[in-house]
Amino acid sequence: MDGMRPHLLVSLRRVRGWFGLVASLSLLWLGCSSKVVPGPDSTASVDLSDPVSDPVDLALPVYDLAQAPPDLWMPEDLGKPVGSSCASDAECLSGACRKVGGAASKLCVGTCKTQRDCDALPGQVTCQPEKGGAAVGLCVPPSANHCASCDKDADCGTMSERCLQAPGDVAPACHLDCSLSDSVCPSDYECAAVSDGAVARKLCVPKTKLCLDSLGGYCDRVALPQSCTRKNTAGQCIGQRACLAGGRYDRCAASVPQFKRCGEMDPPGCMLALASDAIGTKQNCARCGNTCGSDEDCCAGSCKKLNTATDCGACGKSCAMGSGCCAGSCTQLDTVSNCGACGNVCPGIGQPTSDVFCDTSKLPASCAMTCRGDNYDVDVSATNGCEVLDVTPPGHTQSTASSRGSKDCFDTASRDSFSSAVPSDLREHKNPPVVGFSGMVGAAPDYWVVRATGGTFCQNDYEVTITTTGGGSMTCYRLTVITNKRTDTLDVSGSGSKSMNTGTGAYSGGSDIYFVVEKTCTTAMPEKVSYTVEYHL
Repeated sequence: MDGMRPHLLVSLRRVRGWFGLVASLSLLWLGCSSKVVPGPDSTASVDLSDPVSDPVDLALPVYDLAQAPPDLWMPEDLGKPVGSSCASDAECLSGACRKVGGAASKLCVGTCKTQRDCDALPGQVTCQPEKGGAAVGLCVPPSANHCASCDKDADCGTMSERCLQAPGDVAPACHLDCSLSDSVCPSDYECAAVSDGAVARKLCVPKTKLCLDSLGGYCDRVALPQSCTRKNTAGQCIGQRACLAGGRYDRCAASVPQFKRCGEMDPPGCMLALASDAIGTKQNCARCGNTCGSDEDCCAGSCKKLNTATDCGACGKSCAMGSGCCAGSCTQLDTVSNCGACGNVCPGIGQPTSDVFCDTSKLPASCAMTCRGDNYDVDVSATNGCEVLDVTPPGHTQSTASSRGSKDCFDTASRDSFSSAVPSDLREHKNPPVVGFSGMVGAAPDYWVVRATGGTFCQNDYEVTITTTGGGSMTCYRLTVITNKRTDTLDVSGSGSKSMNTGTGAYSGGSDIYFVVEKTCTTAMPEKVSYTVEYHL
């Protein structure tokens, strides 16, 4: 190579940056003093000291090293640094262009496994996973979405942020994933283990536990106010988080929802529900303006009268069995003043011929009446008591029979008659009870007696006729003649007449003959039947 300008026999590969170019050229010049240099695309070698060998001329142009080669890339050509605005991954030195932290545009971000990987980068960036549970993350600027109000994960960002209601909080809010770096959380937050359904996550939560009352994310890059919402069973109120001078969003300025009442308007930014008791009053029952009547109240969302056994004087005040609601008060319904129903006064109270009471043997209770002694309720009206008196004598038993004296057998002397009545009713007779009274027919028998003296020439026979008036056509009355030798009967209707006579020897001289007038069957209605008995011995 004496007197000759050495040729570059090895092809230079294109390198990126000035430092790569200088290094490549140095290697090439060093190769000129060696016997063997590597071939450009294989393991073959060329002996530059061998004059016989034909040199390989790669025909590379000669460059002026004082000038930058036109086909070499400069460092700024490699990509934008972390924190720069970008539109695609290819623009970034890190190869990652993301929209993070609430920024309006995308930024170049670095990759990381721990916070140490991000600390060497310019600006304040933290290591966050793109997806929950990922081992590799991105170095991104501090988020503006700490504790921001949200309805879904997408409201909180495009990485591993979660929209959920953390323990101790009152509403869903944005929480950033701090599993790769605690530095993701502001100083007034803590990186806490949070149960996200069946998955354990490490998320940033405020130390106060209440996101709406805590400072929010960083607003140094996103200074616009951030909307926030307070919700509870009373409704929701929308407000804003303002950007404070320190670069953090203020606590939520929305009002805490409070139930409203009829006639009240919703405060600005709020949609409130009516208080449960607001539409549970007499003036506003179930809905505003629905007014109950003066004798009503609003019970379980409807106007109800306060005079029932289930709502007596007040909603839900129930009366015990056997009592009712009388004038707004629970009252026993077993008295003559309230028998079976409020205000049901039993008729006949104070009558001297009857006793009135409230019968509770069957429900509902009902008014009842008993007759005193021989007083009968023939007109079936309790108002006037037992208005018919069954006069005595006669008596109602053989021992109390009313006497007709002594009669002999001569027709002119023994002819006699007596009259009375047999009243009947449907009542019991007590105070005092009537001896001989039959509840089946509702009457008591009348007993009469005559002493039959007889004589030497008497045949000792008798003839008798009974006549009745005031009764029905049913044959329900009977005259029975009882002697010491025989018993004879005559059955007659309530308005009729019957007669009979006997032969000789119907009785003995000096014996008593009894006449019994009685009712023997039940008639459709009570009645008072008058009778007359005519006889001669």
